[in-house]
Amino acid sequence: MTREKHMVSVLMPVYNGLPMIKASVASLIYQTYTDWECIIVDDGSTDGTSEFLDTLTDTHFQVIHLSNNSGRAIARQTALDAAHGEFLAMLDADDLYHPDKLKRQVDFLISHPEISLVSSAMCSFGTASDLKYKRQIQTYGYQIIEYKKVLPSHACSMLRMEYARKCFYKPYLKLAEDVDFLDQYLKGRSYAVISDILYYYSEIDSVTKDKLIHYYTNGIQAGLSNIIQGLRLFISNGVKFIVGKISYPFINMETILKKRGTVLSKEELEYFNNSIQPIIDNVVGKNQKHS
Repeated sequence: MTREKHMVSVLMPVYNGLPMIKASVASLIYQTYTDWECIIVDDGSTDGTSEFLDTLTDTHFQVIHLSNNSGRAIARQTALDAAHGEFLAMLDADDLYHPDKLKRQVDFLISHPEISLVSSAMCSFGTASDLKYKRQIQTYGYQIIEYKKVLPSHACSMLRMEYARKCFYKPYLKLAEDVDFLDQYLKGRSYAVISDILYYYSEIDSVTKDKLIHYYTNGIQAGLSNIIQGLRLFISNGVKFIVGKISYPFINMETILKKRGTVLSKEELEYFNNSIQPIIDNVVGKNQKHS
C-alpha cells in the first residue's frame, strides 16, 4: 500500500448507521490520498452496524465498540484520543467525501502553514426526494477568514492535530458539541474555506422537520448554558427556523433546504449524479438508501 508523508485521522462516530455507513466507508476507500486512518466508534449500535464494522479488513480502519449508547460527544472524544495523524478530519456515518477531499485539504494546509483549519463547500442531498443543494460559499477558489463569531462547518473541515489535542468534546453537551469544539479550536486563529464541494451531507430522509426543531431547540439550550460567540449564529438560525415552522406548519423539506443553500450548478449536479450517486446506489441499493 502506497503511503504519503502526512497522515490524516478521520473520526467517524456512529449509532445505528445502516445502511448508509457502507457508502460512507466506500467514499473513504475511493480517496486519491492514501495516507489516512479512520477511527470508527460504534456508540452501542443495535441495528447490525456493529457486525458490519467487524467485517472491515482494510487496515486503514480502526473500530472501537462502546457497550452502551454514550452520545456523540463521548464517541467523538474516544475517536480523537485514539487518533495518530498529523491532520484531523471528520466523516459522519451517513455522509460521503469527494474522492479528492483529503488530498485537496492536506495540500492546502501544507502550502498555508499560517492557516489552522480548512473547510469547503458541501452538498446537502436527500435520496427519496432527490433534492441537492450547495451550502452557500460567497467566493471562488478559497477565502481566508479570521475567526470572530462565524464558524465553518465541522463536518467538512480539516484541522491540525497539534492544536486539536488541546481541545475537547464536552461529554455533557448532548448537541452542538462540534460547534463548541471548533470554538475552542479557532480562538485567536484563522481558517480558510475552499469554494469547491468536497463533502456530501445527507439531510432529507434521516432528518425530518420535527427532528430539525429538536436539533435547533436543544442547540439553543446548549448555547444559553454555554455562552460562546460560536453559537450565536446557530441560535439565530434556530430561532428563525422554529418561528418559520410555527408560522407555516406545512412547510416542506425543499423549502427548508432552499433556505440553507443554493441549487447546484449544472456541472456540480452532473458530477454528483455520475460520481457520488453510484456509490450510494451500489452500496446500499437504489430503493434502500435509508432504513
